[in-house]
Order: sequence, then structure tokens, then C-alpha cells
Amino acid sequence: MASNPVEPTKPAPSASNPMAANPTASKPTVSNKWLRILGYVSLSGLLLILGVVVYASTLPDDFQYERSAVMKAPADAVFPLINNFHEWAKWSPWEKIDPKLQRSYEGPESGKGAKYKWVGNADVGEGEMTIEESKPNELIAVKLEFFKPFAGVCPTTFKLEPAAEGTKVTWTMKGKNQLISKIMCLFIDMEQMIGKNFEDGLTKLEQAAQENLKQGVSQEPNAAASKDVAVDKAPTEQETLEAGKPAETKEKTE
Repeated sequence: MASNPVEPTKPAPSASNPMAANPTASKPTVSNKWLRILGYVSLSGLLLILGVVVYASTLPDDFQYERSAVMKAPADAVFPLINNFHEWAKWSPWEKIDPKLQRSYEGPESGKGAKYKWVGNADVGEGEMTIEESKPNELIAVKLEFFKPFAGVCPTTFKLEPAAEGTKVTWTMKGKNQLISKIMCLFIDMEQMIGKNFEDGLTKLEQAAQENLKQGVSQEPNAAASKDVAVDKAPTEQETLEAGKPAETKEKTE
């Protein structure tokens, strides 16, 4: 008669060996492990974002960007290029960023009250400029307003001063730093970026002024030549008197 196999006895569960009753009761699963890691990472990310926001809020509320350049051109050659928004396409650093930039003009052709509006891509956004003050060959004050991607008002001035080599032009823009702008300043050097645009614009402004001067000089010889021709054809006063003398003598003889 065959005997039944004897089953091995299982150890009784105890406080020192709780897994004896249920081996999977306290053993962490892989999914639970990754959930805990994900929780730690999320918490760290939130704390980092909070720290960035708190630190950014301590940055200055106002900003000012400014660049100057001495141009080899007189003030009366530089001033019209700034005082007339129709001329900005020749030198403004933002005019070439969006080839499909939509422009519109309102008010007078130039000077106080002239207005320029633009709508472009994400790089140039949407906004308008209005000339609020215009002193010939000295100062242009512009109210610069941004609508997109962020709303804001930035008073901007162009100051022209006599210099040994021509004209010193100082381009200044001021404004208020919103929280989103302060956060951006932590990762982007706005002063350097805007300043570089100002420098490029001032360089092109000088080139445009010099080009206008060349065009003005090239027209003067032609004008002078046409005047000379007109003078040669017109009789002088002496010639008129001499032409009348023989007639007077003849009348007296008769």
C-alpha cells in the first residue's frame, strides 16, 4: 500500500516574519516605486518654480535701455528720418524681421501727432507708435505701445546733439517690468538684446542720412548747370542799353 507524500510544514507567521502569512503584502511593486519618484520630482519642480517667481518679483519694477552713436551727418539730415514714420523702413532694426509686416499710418505726415501701427508675426507682435513731441534737429519723443504678445507702454526718445564729427544721437526706451518680463530677464539678457538692436538701428540710421546727403549733392550740379543755361540765354541789362543806343542816335539826327 503506497503512502501519501508528506507536505512540508509552513512556518507560522510571527512579528519578525510578517511575510510568512502573505509574501506580497508589504513588498513594494514597481508601479508604486515610480509613483513615489514622480511625486518627489513634481514637488521639487513646484518648489523650483515657486523660487523663481519669488526671486523674479524682487527685481526692479522699471527698466531703461539706451545707446548712443556719433554720426557723420548734420542734424538736419538725421532728424527727418526719425520724425517721419514713413522713413523708418530705411533704418529700424525691426522692419526686416517680418517680411509680411502690415503697416498703417494716421495723422500728419511727420512731427507731433503722427502715428504708426503694425501687425506682424510672433517676433514683432502688434502695437503702435505716436510722436508726442518734436523739436527740429533736437528731440523726438515717441509713445511706444505694445498690444501683443504682451501689453505695455514704453516712452522712447531720440535726442540729437552737435558733435565734432557730426551729430550725436541717443536712443532711450523706458518702461515697467511686469512679472512675466522679470521672469524672462532671469534667462535672457534683455539689456544686451535690446541694446544690440539699438546699435544696429543707429548704424543704419547713419547710413540712411549719408545716402540722403549724397543724393542732395548729386542734384546740385545739375541745378547749377540749368541755371547757367538760363543766364546765357537771357540778355543782360548792359546789352539791352547798348542795343537801344543806335536807335536813339538815329532819331536825334533826323
